[in-house]
Amino acid sequence: MTDSSSGDGAGWSGPRTRTRTGIACDAAAPSGPGPTGGACAWSDPARAGRAGTPSCPGAPGAQAGPGPPGTTAVSYIHLRAHETRGEAAGAGAGAAAGEARECVEWSALHAEEAGLLGPAPLEPLRAGLREALAGAGIGDGDVADRCWAQAREAHGQGRLTTPEQAVAATWRWRDGSSYPRLVQLCGPSGSGKSTYARSLPGVEAYIALDDLRAARGARSDQRDNADVLREGLDRLDSALAAAAPRGGTVVWDATSLTGQQRGLAGAVARRRDALVTHAVVLAGEAELLRRNATRAHPVPAEVLASQLRRFAPPYPGEAHRTWYIGTDGTVEDTAGTSASAGTTGGGR
Repeated sequence: MTDSSSGDGAGWSGPRTRTRTGIACDAAAPSGPGPTGGACAWSDPARAGRAGTPSCPGAPGAQAGPGPPGTTAVSYIHLRAHETRGEAAGAGAGAAAGEARECVEWSALHAEEAGLLGPAPLEPLRAGLREALAGAGIGDGDVADRCWAQAREAHGQGRLTTPEQAVAATWRWRDGSSYPRLVQLCGPSGSGKSTYARSLPGVEAYIALDDLRAARGARSDQRDNADVLREGLDRLDSALAAAAPRGGTVVWDATSLTGQQRGLAGAVARRRDALVTHAVVLAGEAELLRRNATRAHPVPAEVLASQLRRFAPPYPGEAHRTWYIGTDGTVEDTAGTSASAGTTGGGR
């Protein structure tokens, strides 16, 4: 699955390449903070995979601020991104291009040493954990996905390597009623976010920034965006707190075009220990323009064009799991789920 959306300047702005489940998320090298001067964290094995820190600034999807729990790996497409940035720099920026190529080489070296360049290097760990959970009578896909996300994080930190260790390390998340779920929608206006979200079962709270603007007078009025966002985040925090004792689901309906925007709701979710799902709704530019022309509340053409320029879809690992929603409103692909590679809709 591929789209060519551009970044917002905070991270990777080249072509966005998606792979099948278990490749983009799991065929990966440890991520972590990059040393000063733009060098990649993977050139320092002692720092690689440290949790709660920004990914290497050259990696696709790298954004300001720490990523959510589960951001423990980057795939080969991240390595290629460094290389592509170096090529794009050209002769006019030879030093930067050379630095990017060196980062790629270090990244590939340490990924190879860690055995992470195969098609599904973490599949034995995932399969072992999945079988153990099933043997314990845990059939809830949400619980299995949360345990797998936490196991990936621990693996990236070097705290576990075997399914038995993963089983022991994830016991606290086996009670699915002890933490809430957040489904965070991502996509430009008219991509079908709200239509998809309204079809989700068991949603306890639905927070849409457009609805909050409408309550203030007009959903198209952008003048009070800061106040609307603060109100929305306060409501999100309260909703997640209320949903936690039952393992309830809360939906955050906003464009969430960039990592910085996604990080605002993500920070609230981390405080509430929520299982975070990015629901990325994919539609081409022609389809978006067609839909916008027939919407009850169309956005101005220049606003939609700006959204398309800034849209930097999330990469696997920014959330515990990712669902990719097609134009027909169904999950076409997933990443970060406990289901076997090649299956879709895991955790649903």
